[in-house]
Amino acid sequence: MKKFLATAAVLLMMSAQVEAAAVVGQDDWEDLTEQEELSVDKPLEVHGKIKLERKIFSGTKDYPTTFGETKNIAEAQLDWRLRFAPRWYIKGRLQGDRIWHKHSDRENKLSFKQLYAEGKIGVVTLRGGKIPIFDALNLTNGGLVIDSEITGGQVRIPVGDWKIYLSGGVIRNDDYDLTRTTTIFRTDSTYLSLQAEGNLNENFSVAAGVHNMHNTAGGLSLPSGAPYSPGGKGFFESGTEKNNTVFTVGFDYRFNQQWTLGGIYAAGTAEITKQAQQNSRESTDEEKSYSVQLTYGHPENKSAGNFSAWLAYRQAGRVGSYRPAYKGVGFGERGAEVGIRYQALKELAFELIYFDGKKVSRLSPPVPDKNNPKIHKWYLGAEYSF
Repeated sequence: MKKFLATAAVLLMMSAQVEAAAVVGQDDWEDLTEQEELSVDKPLEVHGKIKLERKIFSGTKDYPTTFGETKNIAEAQLDWRLRFAPRWYIKGRLQGDRIWHKHSDRENKLSFKQLYAEGKIGVVTLRGGKIPIFDALNLTNGGLVIDSEITGGQVRIPVGDWKIYLSGGVIRNDDYDLTRTTTIFRTDSTYLSLQAEGNLNENFSVAAGVHNMHNTAGGLSLPSGAPYSPGGKGFFESGTEKNNTVFTVGFDYRFNQQWTLGGIYAAGTAEITKQAQQNSRESTDEEKSYSVQLTYGHPENKSAGNFSAWLAYRQAGRVGSYRPAYKGVGFGERGAEVGIRYQALKELAFELIYFDGKKVSRLSPPVPDKNNPKIHKWYLGAEYSF
């Protein structure tokens, strides 16, 4: 840990010229409403991106390979917006992935990640279709609760310096449950959220929200559909819990043009039973998530030569988060993360992240050398935009 902190300090002391606020891990095209109005003569705009990623995972010997493993990923994505009326668009994302990992065959995926209509009536922005959902969009370490898609709608209402978001729809297990080892709900669920974000002054930004996931099947199951723990209530206090409501609040404080300190906290209402704590060695810490991050620079700045870095400590509880955006910490994990991003060219960027942490809950009998297995991860990424 001393070497980790020393390395982090060196990285954060590096300097570069930067411009605007950032969200580490946020999708570049998450908020498309700020883009220029397209004309009748030029109604179509297309963006593309190619990513190459390597995720290197290591843990203690008793840590099952199904929880994490080294992966190589090649991803291509195509985003477009088509004007069909003044201030109204059809927007979409086509994404293809090629994944190589040690313990299974190669995976090939091609899907419409997003496809929706978006427009404005007065100052109100409306979206409908398969839309992106992201929490605390204005914060540097937003995305603690969810970074995914739902099939439904969203309304954004500006109120002075504030923005209010109301979202609702259906979320597929595959769109939020990709990195869990067990599923909170057995089938697709409904998702509802209310979020508010704004600036108290030029240095201080805040955000708050409530996110509800409801599933008529209830309970918690393994991927096979078998009960999570033998007999009794299982994972949740009610035994057949149908709702998990996550409350979140966060802030950013900007010391100057270069440095930002951000914090965000989330807690889920579904309670883990004493039986689950004993039989499956679960921790009630899974009911909450948090992230504290010191950021240098602005990772979203696409100017050639732009450098940014961050140092963070995060926890993503399996009840306190749905699908977090971070590339270091995973579900049911907590620990320290250091990252750097370098924009070599306007179109080409490189990213390096190291995560040093452990599982929130035990995976083995409660003996000193097997409690809360340690986890180490490296993320290396390169992306080319066109």
